[in-house]
Amino acid sequence: KIKFVMCGNGENLEKISQQMRKYKNIIFPGWINAQQINCLMTIASVGLAPYRESISFTHSIPNKFGEYLSAGIPVFTGIKGVMKDLIDSNKCGEYYSSGESLSQSLLKYYKKNNELKVLSNNAKQLYYKSFNSDYVYNQFADYIEDTVKTNYKE
Repeated sequence: KIKFVMCGNGENLEKISQQMRKYKNIIFPGWINAQQINCLMTIASVGLAPYRESISFTHSIPNKFGEYLSAGIPVFTGIKGVMKDLIDSNKCGEYYSSGESLSQSLLKYYKKNNELKVLSNNAKQLYYKSFNSDYVYNQFADYIEDTVKTNYKE
């Protein structure tokens, strides 16, 4: 009953899609547009962020991470670093260290839908306090004004 929709055109797409052909619950639609992404996000329970372990991904937050949060979709990632720290501190997803631990986490939340709803609510809260441009820009503007007032008194 769990389906995986793996979107995009990664460098190993052909190889991976061939290896996964035998699994009927894995779908590879390729590159999809914004409308299709929005449609998928309305039915998704979890967003996978299966990035390669690299300095680029351990020290940054890919757009997909914030996009999942904006829809209240808990993020599951196998990358240590900034994403894992945000997930852990905000309880808005799961870190997995292997395919087996990802499988265990997915089955756990599949069986305990109320716990998944908590992760979803936490994902939305993190989005609004840290990624929503209206809120973040206002907070940043306040910070700049306070800094100027504190450091440049006439």
